[in-house]
Amino acid sequence: MGASKGCDRGGERARARVALRERQLAPLDVGALGGAGTGKARRAHLGVADLTLLSRQWATLLAAGLTVEHTLAALIEQSEREPVRRLLAGVRSEIVAGYSLSAALERFPNAFPTLYRASVAAGEHSGELPRVMLQLADHLEQGDALRRKTLQALIYPALVACVALAIVTALMVWVVPQVVGVFSQSRQSLPALTELMIALSAFIRNWGGAVLLVIGGLGLSFARALRQHTFRLGVDRLLLRLPCWGATCARWTPPASPVRWPSSWAAASPCWQHSKPAPASCNACRCATRCVRPARKCARVSACHARWPRAAAFRPCCCT
Repeated sequence: MGASKGCDRGGERARARVALRERQLAPLDVGALGGAGTGKARRAHLGVADLTLLSRQWATLLAAGLTVEHTLAALIEQSEREPVRRLLAGVRSEIVAGYSLSAALERFPNAFPTLYRASVAAGEHSGELPRVMLQLADHLEQGDALRRKTLQALIYPALVACVALAIVTALMVWVVPQVVGVFSQSRQSLPALTELMIALSAFIRNWGGAVLLVIGGLGLSFARALRQHTFRLGVDRLLLRLPCWGATCARWTPPASPVRWPSSWAAASPCWQHSKPAPASCNACRCATRCVRPARKCARVSACHARWPRAAAFRPCCCT
């Protein structure tokens, strides 16, 4: 009898060998599939529609009483796309290896966003993973719908603004200098507004390139400075104190969420690390998580930190 080879989702080498022996096969060599496939799975990206459908199916199977490993096996069988099956097989292999679901999703950051992974971790801690997955699916659908509406509303004004800016720049650079020659030959006094336009045209022709270079350099310097924790913390504190921006950043999970306050704060902390008001919000989140006790109310905990907006009374933090 000749030798043959094949592949199976065994998860571990020992389990794969046992499964082969149960089939009355003598394994000569058992190993993981090539690293190229694993690398492709880790770099895989899921669209909003695929992730929403996957979350709803996941929530339905979990609510039916299946374990995470069995739900992943069922999703692999039901999936019609090979990249999705490869990704789910990678997640399942991490689960079989002993990792939690949130830790397994951390291995695939391109496919599962930070908010998604943090919410799954909070759902695991609270024991409400099916409801959290269902709410994640609703959140993804609403976010995608809002994103499409925003893009549709901004495309036309942005296009008009770009065309208008290009036309005005062309007028200032090529048309106004020719008109200036006509005015100079007539030797008449010009209105102040016309003289201002002529001066602006000359400034754009002489210093326009330098101004663009300076603005680009300042933007790059600011972006590089944001990588430093101290500078970014100062910027975030300033943003959180703004009336509208700060109130938007401090918006909490609705009370109907199945995740309790400590889990939601713990989940928001790693999520805000990748957002614009990251360090300040992250520190406030960690402080609120430490402050939560059964005898303390959420409003008191929210008001204890000095980095939240003016809606929450500014008082020194009880943890510092």
